[in-house]
Amino acid sequence: MAGSAQRARRLVSGGWILLLTPIVWLAAASLLLAVQPVRILSPLTWLLTALWVGNLAWGVLSAGRRRPRAVDHPDEHEAGVVVTPEEQPDLWRMVRDAARHAGVQPPDELRLTAVGHVVAWPRRRTRLDLGVPVLFVLDPAAVGALVARALAVAESGWTDAAEPVDRFRWLLQGVSGRQLPSGVARQLLRRLDRQRAEGILEADDVATRVAGGPTVGRALAWAHVVHAATLWWFDEYVVPELLQKGQPRPLLPGLESLLGEPGRQRQLYHAVSSGLPNGDGSVPGVADRVYQLQTGALVPDLLPGKPAAELVRAPSTVLEQVAEASLGHTERPRTWADALDAWAVRTSQSCATILGERAPDLDAVLRGVAEKRLAGWVRDVVRSPEADTDELGCFLLTGLLAKALADAGAGRVTAAWSGRIDVVDADGGSLDPARVARMVVEDPDLVPELRTLLVELAVPLDRRLTGGEVRTDPAMRSFHRASGPRRLPGTGFPGLEGPS
Repeated sequence: MAGSAQRARRLVSGGWILLLTPIVWLAAASLLLAVQPVRILSPLTWLLTALWVGNLAWGVLSAGRRRPRAVDHPDEHEAGVVVTPEEQPDLWRMVRDAARHAGVQPPDELRLTAVGHVVAWPRRRTRLDLGVPVLFVLDPAAVGALVARALAVAESGWTDAAEPVDRFRWLLQGVSGRQLPSGVARQLLRRLDRQRAEGILEADDVATRVAGGPTVGRALAWAHVVHAATLWWFDEYVVPELLQKGQPRPLLPGLESLLGEPGRQRQLYHAVSSGLPNGDGSVPGVADRVYQLQTGALVPDLLPGKPAAELVRAPSTVLEQVAEASLGHTERPRTWADALDAWAVRTSQSCATILGERAPDLDAVLRGVAEKRLAGWVRDVVRSPEADTDELGCFLLTGLLAKALADAGAGRVTAAWSGRIDVVDADGGSLDPARVARMVVEDPDLVPELRTLLVELAVPLDRRLTGGEVRTDPAMRSFHRASGPRRLPGTGFPGLEGPS
């Protein structure tokens, strides 16, 4: 592995020289021709110089736009809690056993973090960052495989090489489609892809020494989705509370409840089974490697076993320390019940606003459902002809009904960990707008009965669906800023780009 990382670094250095040297020569020729112009040669040289510089600038800008979020690729400044072998003997034993079976050096330092990943940092003292969310879902054998893989990547030099190599790959991808440097860029890209793919597959091979191919495949799949789910959880639940100078407490057990909730578990399993990113033909993606590792006549089940969180000693104290290190102390802690209710209010308002862009009021929305126009609205909203219009339509209509019922005083909006929005009346009874929404989506002929029910509950059907209340909601702002296909606020988990 070390050889592929070193070769990739040399390719990046040599590639920059190859791309920049013609600019030096063209610039020198342009200066010479400015003193002694030649009728045809002078403008041709200036044109070639402008094209080469412009195309390189385009590649740099393209690579800059693909800059990953800091939380996706944390560095040595990411907050975490260092745990010693005396404090967490079972965790350390698992890490050392994984390193021994993989034939790599164990870390000098083990740190627990709030981000759902496993990564090692090769400094003077090798540090292993173990994301607590990974422990909530993956079993010890799968975590051990990820630990061995991370240590092997760090030992090979790919931990430090990955970011500059990926940035240079993005630049080459942007330049390879342009006119002038495309030939050089394509050659460099092919060679760099070979080294990147070699490093990734070698790291997977090291992991299989620890746990075997099927377990490694399961570990790679679930680690990817847990990471995505963690980012979604931060965006949907935690960040909006932080903007209001609050914070749900206890922080990480809330995430454990979300990841362990049966409804979300089914969503996670669906994402693992069908939503993993593929490679680009040169560099393998997660799905390519998972399917390659899941070999045999019968493909092993991807569902994990008993969570490795069982290995954490004194979890309540440790998890609170990780939460403090990650997000700091708050003077206004919030219970998770309050945070979930706030999420339900924000999301139902988002649903009303999104539908309000298609119809002026609730009555017009119901007419659209009765006329079977909801599916077309959904496809237009998410900008995807392949969208699951029934599920997303139910979600949007549930949020709209919940907001309308709450505004009319019929109850308060609340939510479960599964993401199911509900309205609870004064006696604690559920009005279950999700069930009602599904019934009318599946059978639009029931819309008149729904309209009658809403009138009986004093819900005004002609109230305009406004969206001013959600302008500060991060999820809604991201939805409106998105280019291309969009994800409705409150639904699903975001995808992560590229191999890991």
